[in-house]
Amino acid sequence: MNSAKSTQEETRIKIIYCVECNLEPEAKRLATAIKNRFGLEAKLEEGHDGIFEISMDDHVIYNNLAQGGQLPTDKEILQRIQQRMEPPSSIRREKLKVMNPMGYPPAVTQIEMAPRLDTLEGKTVYLVDCRFDDGDLLMAQMQAWFKEYMPSVKTVLRSKSGIYTEDDPELFEEIGEKGDALVLGVGH
Repeated sequence: MNSAKSTQEETRIKIIYCVECNLEPEAKRLATAIKNRFGLEAKLEEGHDGIFEISMDDHVIYNNLAQGGQLPTDKEILQRIQQRMEPPSSIRREKLKVMNPMGYPPAVTQIEMAPRLDTLEGKTVYLVDCRFDDGDLLMAQMQAWFKEYMPSVKTVLRSKSGIYTEDDPELFEEIGEKGDALVLGVGH
């Protein structure tokens, strides 16, 4: 028996289709396309809740619910089956150009850190959101923590003006005059 024949005999394809959505004709049409292209029998299985899922050797190769409910084209499924049938040695050996994901960051002028405080008791701590994704949530949680565990610390919750990469000289001048410490939250 040749290896192609044994691979086909071992390959199991299953199509689960929603009965309520009347997707059985789609499943049968796709099973016929698979049979015509690869000589493989696809097992049809009834499903519910809008599902149309194709698996190959217990590996899901398409699930319409994960694709926003969209049904696949025959061509798309046949390509995915073909890709899974090809042995790893048949992967094209292309030369890829990899780009640096860092991009071109702005120039940063490094400045010395402020001296560390001996204690935060009785001090004013500014909690500043840099306006980066969810930084405001982080700072609000930190403020709640201070209120519960260090009630003698006054916290001032503020958001920088502009986007996170821009400076806010007025805010940092205020912090320098009225605050004792600063926690800068940059989000996740």
